[in-house]
Amino acid sequence: MPHLPRPLAIITLLLWAGTALAGTPTPSFNCADAKSLTEQAICADPALAAMDADIARLYKQALAKAGRDAEAIRAEERRWLAYRNQSCDKTSTPPLPEDWVRKETQACLAKTLPFRRAALSVLADGTPFAPFCQRVAATLGAARMPDGAPPGDNLSDQAIKAGLVHAATDNQELTPVWNRRLAPYLNKITNGQIDLHRFGTPPAYMVLSTVGGSMSCQYFDWFKLNGPDAVAPLPPPEKADESSYCLNAGALSTSATAGEISTGVTGTAAFIVSENQITAATLRTHSLVNGAWTDSCQVAAEYSTTYEVTEGGCTADTALCDALKGQLAGWAAMVEKSGWSQDASGPGAHKTFPALPGVVAGGLPPTGTLELVPDMAQASWPLFVTEAPLLTWRGPGKSLTLRLSHATLGWREDTTYILGAWRNVGDTLTPVAGYVIALKRTGVPVVKVTPQP
Repeated sequence: MPHLPRPLAIITLLLWAGTALAGTPTPSFNCADAKSLTEQAICADPALAAMDADIARLYKQALAKAGRDAEAIRAEERRWLAYRNQSCDKTSTPPLPEDWVRKETQACLAKTLPFRRAALSVLADGTPFAPFCQRVAATLGAARMPDGAPPGDNLSDQAIKAGLVHAATDNQELTPVWNRRLAPYLNKITNGQIDLHRFGTPPAYMVLSTVGGSMSCQYFDWFKLNGPDAVAPLPPPEKADESSYCLNAGALSTSATAGEISTGVTGTAAFIVSENQITAATLRTHSLVNGAWTDSCQVAAEYSTTYEVTEGGCTADTALCDALKGQLAGWAAMVEKSGWSQDASGPGAHKTFPALPGVVAGGLPPTGTLELVPDMAQASWPLFVTEAPLLTWRGPGKSLTLRLSHATLGWREDTTYILGAWRNVGDTLTPVAGYVIALKRTGVPVVKVTPQP
């Protein structure tokens, strides 16, 4: 198991606090010369400016300890800056309002900069530049979001945002010309979108990436470029039963990408697969060396979790709203732990909840949509109405009719819950509260590296 640096959340908060006391934080560059949208967005947000300055400081420390790896770190930083600018520049056609564009750019930067800071903190702490999986593991141990929590992204996305993976570029839809050239090699037909990606430095390989089906499955066909128009098929990096990567039931997301892993000045062409659940996640990689796949390594992270109210609102009086909101995390945890049971005592089996404190079964059936959390409620409404039992909660001075249900992701149940609360007004029920209760990662993950045979 690699050496993992101490968590950076407390140190970073102290650094930010010290900077704020000294005055408005300034980034690593002169804001008077800021030309790109990302630089302008950093200058307009003190928290982003402080993070940018921290990244620059750690970068200098990493270079000072790099020795013969200094040029590789410089090259990685250049690739990461290009990725940061490309992915977070939210300029659109036709143009959207300037304030909206800046906020979207800042939101992207807030989700990207912490990963680069974590990756550089590992190098600044003296961890060697390579091997790749050890660097990924150490970076995961150090990565924290501004609120101090570990990120919820899958591990390949974390590695990309940290600059340790450079996703395939030069992608385009499969044109009729390429379709004819590749026709002899294609062994599957799909109605999904097919994209062509060239990767490697210089581009030496090509992959056809297909996404289709109700489970958003990805499929790949691999080729070696023998010239601008000539290709030779490559065998897949993994055996046949691992050749599709899907969003499966049980909130397990399996995704994959082609690109380069950061192993030197130019990196190494590779295939990266990430499997993600809230409680555990893995990343495995296969490298391409001289047109042949090498053995992979795997990084596995285990997380502690807790339920938190993440969005929603309440229009009742403050005491009732606060009392209801204070119950939600505990209720969601109890339902998740016990699961829904099948009740076959009456005509037709149906799902029932475990006993919840302060809640009894029954209530008037509400109608309409839950407008306080429109996106989540609309997507989950069929399950919310047909599966969630009616409950009555006796709050401070009033009783509310409740429905508490799994949210759905497509047709699959998710670990997230939605809650609706209604109050009796005459003969009808009026919605007074709607919340999303999500399972969130907490603390420091346990990260391990396993060489694959």
